[in-house]
Order: sequence, then structure tokens, then C-alpha cells
Amino acid sequence: MALLVDLVYVLAVLLATPYLVFCLLTREKYRAGLRERVVGPEPRRGLRPAVWIHGVSVGEILAARSVIEALRARDPEVEVCISTTTATGHEVARRSFPGLRVFFFPLDLSFCVSRAFRAIRPSLVVLVELEIWPNFLHHAYRFQVPVILINGRISAGSYRGYVLVKRWLFRPLMRIRHYCVQNEVYASRFQRLGVPAAQVSVTGSLKYDNISNVDPDAMKAEVHRELGLPEGDPVLLCGSTHDPEEQWLLEAFLGLRAAHPGLRLIIVPRHPPRAGEVAAAVVAAGLRPVLRTAMARGLARLGPATDVLVVDTVGDLARFYTAATVVFVGGSLVPHGGQNMLEPAGLGRVGVFGPHVFNFADDAKDLVEAGGAFQVRGRGDLEAAIGGLLADPARLALAGEKARRVVRAGRGATRRTLDTIEGFLPEPYCAPAVGREAAEAPLRADFKENGS
Repeated sequence: MALLVDLVYVLAVLLATPYLVFCLLTREKYRAGLRERVVGPEPRRGLRPAVWIHGVSVGEILAARSVIEALRARDPEVEVCISTTTATGHEVARRSFPGLRVFFFPLDLSFCVSRAFRAIRPSLVVLVELEIWPNFLHHAYRFQVPVILINGRISAGSYRGYVLVKRWLFRPLMRIRHYCVQNEVYASRFQRLGVPAAQVSVTGSLKYDNISNVDPDAMKAEVHRELGLPEGDPVLLCGSTHDPEEQWLLEAFLGLRAAHPGLRLIIVPRHPPRAGEVAAAVVAAGLRPVLRTAMARGLARLGPATDVLVVDTVGDLARFYTAATVVFVGGSLVPHGGQNMLEPAGLGRVGVFGPHVFNFADDAKDLVEAGGAFQVRGRGDLEAAIGGLLADPARLALAGEKARRVVRAGRGATRRTLDTIEGFLPEPYCAPAVGREAAEAPLRADFKENGS
């Protein structure tokens, strides 16, 4: 099976070689971590048990944050190692967990995967949301390392695609020992793909537990001072935007300024490298862009309300949400599927988003039905929806409180998920720390022998 998968990968690479060479030469993100993906991370030292947690990118890493922190607090003897696929996910993981080993996920070729397993020597692998790499799961089985899925989800579109290749997915799916999924709908989809019901648990969404509990009003004052924003000025913050949403938001902003001349605009593109083209769109709209990095270096500051802050950094979005009067959640006016609307909701900030929220359908539905967020049909409705909220502070405050209630009601997935994780840690690793090294030495030898 592994040989067949490797052959398919090699043929695909050969066919795509011209395109891949072009990407490697012209795009930094394709070169990031390439050596580590191929030859594996630096070998882990010591005999402590290790839990390997993998999240594809920023969203999955942030979703796993509460589990990682709880696991470290409950058992400091367990070493947590984190892998990501994207360069932005890698950067966020390093910034969020400075004391932990962070590395790039291996290419799904037998040689690459085997080296990564030998380097990390995990006692358990934890996949965040859904990652089905046949060779990776085969080698986990070969090395006798249990794999579990947490915060599991499978969208309707992905499910339809998986059904078409169900025959070839059966074995990889069976090599995931347990599925901790967000809701009953996802549980049912996994079971219809052939996963036994006993291997599926509904543990809830980790996103709720990762929403900040900070006092948003106290942080709002701090962020306003940091950015040089007058505290009384309303702020429209557009988070995780995609092209061409920025253009449409600028059009709405220009219209809103007639009724709200003090309104400030902050745009946080989903991908920071796009900041240059976003700044160009701001200039084309007759406004002045100010980059966050330039402000941090003391090279620029926000002046009049015609200045638009373009955030070209990673990790500032959650803090900046507290400065917002109204939030637009990006990726929703275009068929991208939306971005996380729970983060501003947990801070009592009212979100407005478009029709394309299929990646966050349940979250969007819960918030809209509770009156804590508002969905528009398209770009033409933006100005009216945002303007209506800005014109009615009492309605805005009530909607913000309703949004926070939705988030509070959804908490608890971390505890349920952690209970499942602990059930898959090998019994010797639950022994007292004294004498643990002697107990683990034969296990380390077994890992090498079973993986040979």
C-alpha cells in the first residue's frame, strides 16, 4: 500500500515538475521548511513521552491551543511537539508556544514520514480537524503509535468528495483510533464513511474554549492608545479579508463616512503578504494607507479619519478586535467559506458577514439566530447593515452581549477532548516520574525495532 502511494506521488510530482519548479523559484512559502519536510526534524532528545500534535495552518493551531496548554498543565512530564504544514501556521505556533518543539509536517512519502517518526518518537499523534495522509497513517500503524482526531469536522462538500473515494479511504480512516468531533452532523458523516460508532465521540468545538476571557473594554483602551485612535471614534474592523473584499469594504466605508465622519477603518487581510495590494486599493479610493509594521518602527502614525490602518503582521487580530465598534468577518463575500466569527463574538463585538460561510455554518447560524451577528446577502447590503448598527448604540450593545452568551454556552470541549487523549497514552507513561526513565528504555528500543 505504501509503495503504491509513493508511486502515485512520484508520478504526480513528475507531471507537475515545471509548475513546482516555478513555485519554488518565485514563492517563498513553497520553500519554507522544505528541508525539514524532506529529511525530518532534529531528533528529539531524552526519554520523556511525547504527544505529536499536527495542525495544517493558523486556524488549526489556534484551535488546539487550549488542549496543548491543558495537557502540559495536567502532565508536565509529557513533551508536546507541534507540526504545521504552512509557513504562517509555523510562525504562529512558534510565537504561541515558544518553549515547545515546532516543525514542518513531512511530505507524505515513506522516506520522509519514517524519518519524522524516528526523530520525534511519539507516544501519541493528535490530528486537528481532519488530515488524511495515507503514508503518514500507515507509518503510525507500523510504529504502533495511536492516532486520534480532535475538533473533527467534515463539511458537506468534503463529505461528498470522500464518498466518491470511500473504497480507497477505508484503510486510512480505520487507522485513526478515535474521532473527537464537533457535533452530531459530523459524527454521522464519519460513520457513513465506515468509521464505527464506538470510535466517534461528540466533544464539541474547541474554538469556544480558545476565545479570550480578557476584559474587552480594558484592552480596547490599551489598543486605542497603542494605535493613536481617539477613544470616542467608532471603528470598523475588517478581519481576515480576501480579494476583492477590501475594495467593496472601502466603497462601503466611503458611503458610511457621510453619516459617521469620525469612523475609522482597520483592514486585516487574511494573508499578510497581500498588504501591499490592499494598500494600493486604499490609495485608489482616495485614502491614505498606514501599515502596522511602519507604525511599530515609528515610521508612520494614524492621523485623520481618512487614514486606513492595514495590518501586515501575524497575531494582532484578536487584540485589535477589542478596538472595534463593528466587525466585518472576511472570506464571506467571496466563496471562500468564511473565517472565525466566534473570536469577535467572545469579546462582545458584533460581526457582520456575507453569505459564504460554509466552513463555519454552525457558528454563523447560532450567532445570527441569537441576534449576536448579522448576515448580508452581498456587497450591496454592507453599507446599510453596518450603518444601521452604528446608528443604534443600544441595539449594538445588546447584540454584543448576545454574542458573548453564545460563546459562553459552547465551552467545555477541551476537558472532554483531554479525557480522550489521556485514554490513549500508554500505561507506563502514567507511572510516577520517579523511575520513569528506566521503565521507558525498553519502550524506546521497541519503537526502533517495530519501525525497522
